[in-house]
Amino acid sequence: MALQPPGSALGQPGTTLLPARALSLAQPRGDAPEHAPRLLAVDGTGLMVRCSRAARTRGSLSAPDGTPTAALTMFAGSLARKLRHVRPSHLVICWDGLQAGQWRRELWPGYKAGRDTAWRAFGPEMTQMTGFCAAAGMRQLIMTGFEADDLLASVCRAPGDLPVLLWTDDADLQQMLDDYSPDDRHPAVALDTMDRDEGAPITEAMTERFWGIHPSWLPEVRALAGDVSDGIPGLPRIGPKRAVRMIREGGMTWPLPETVLSDPEHRRLAGIWRDIMELLVPILTPEREAGLDLSCLAGEAGWDPQSAGNVRELLDRYGMSRIAERLEKGELW
Repeated sequence: MALQPPGSALGQPGTTLLPARALSLAQPRGDAPEHAPRLLAVDGTGLMVRCSRAARTRGSLSAPDGTPTAALTMFAGSLARKLRHVRPSHLVICWDGLQAGQWRRELWPGYKAGRDTAWRAFGPEMTQMTGFCAAAGMRQLIMTGFEADDLLASVCRAPGDLPVLLWTDDADLQQMLDDYSPDDRHPAVALDTMDRDEGAPITEAMTERFWGIHPSWLPEVRALAGDVSDGIPGLPRIGPKRAVRMIREGGMTWPLPETVLSDPEHRRLAGIWRDIMELLVPILTPEREAGLDLSCLAGEAGWDPQSAGNVRELLDRYGMSRIAERLEKGELW
């Protein structure tokens, strides 16, 4: 089955493929984006892990009862700063669920080997951060068995006209990038990394120029070349450049023909790894099989910046006075 999206402009032979992760794409600095209607889709688990790790090296903050709050303070500050910059009309925050990625480990036991799940490693922080988002009236998505990037991918492919801005450091989500076209069924999708608050988002065209192939083919590239961060070793002596060349030689179809990849075991492993890296596996797509209702994304905003709900009470409980002062002054988001 050909995987080329209708109307996409695939990289031409000879396109230079830089040997680096595409999330390191240079983003030109510029003014804050125009505050047009858009959905900001946040990788909550990624932001939680980032803040929790940073909190361990930057001293400690704690509530009056001794509960550590450094990670929550960083999370609230980072999220508020992003909301001020983007000013989204709609918001959704996605989290890893219990047993997240278990079906991937059943396909390949080495998937994210050595990593503890966010639920086990950051349990207290998870409770604080989801509680903060709930108090602020922010829409959250979480589902047992699925990772946050699975849910973010489903958000990107939910019917609607609202452009999506992904906020994540997960390179796998680049496969969802989609520049707007009147013929598209789905809205435009761009991506911001969490280490920048300014500059142009990463787009489909930027990623295609960087990799030399359309972003939707990145699962196949990683299946052949590997992804160390996810425990995917890749096939022997195949890097990103060669992987792209093999895909082109195979006629832009998957599985690759035997004339390009003849070893049966290599073909079997590449198929497994591709299924693991693909965020929209038809059988396992959350909105198809698990009843994930995404119709709300085009309706209610999922966040009202003028009404923080019970967030002040939560801030007082944790002794987060500086953030509470900014909330009172209307300077938080």
